[in-house]
Amino acid sequence: MADDLRTRESVRREALWAMSHLMPGDLKAATILDVLDDIGDWERIDSNWSHPGLDIEAARKAIQIERYSSEISIVREAVFNSMA
Repeated sequence: MADDLRTRESVRREALWAMSHLMPGDLKAATILDVLDDIGDWERIDSNWSHPGLDIEAARKAIQIERYSSEISIVREAVFNSMA
């Protein structure tokens, strides 16, 4: 799953970067939009079938927050073992 997500994000960024160089109405945008639509479709399928629902309490327990004496809280990246 992580590799799929990484690949999708890489392809998405490449497509958006390519799109940023086009002028509005450029016909080349259609191909890029197809790629972005495909990624969106895969993400909808993936989120509907591959992952169990995560309730708010499970999310709160999974998020690591580091508190500093200056009252600044930093949220660390969480790893969901149940989703691996």
